[in-house]
Amino acid sequence: MALKKQRTKTSLTQAIANFRKAKGLYATEAGKDKCDAQIGACNYLLKRINKRNQNRNL
Repeated sequence: MALKKQRTKTSLTQAIANFRKAKGLYATEAGKDKCDAQIGACNYLLKRINKRNQNRNL
């Protein structure tokens, strides 16, 4: 049985901060685009978590 990774608000915001730092270190546009894609994915997951939490509170 595989362990399920937990995506929390804290871990996602930390990941976004790390990708923003890494984006500044890349010299190529391809590297920066990869960071942008990961930042976008993290933001999407944060929105889903927030929406799920709102629905639970109704």
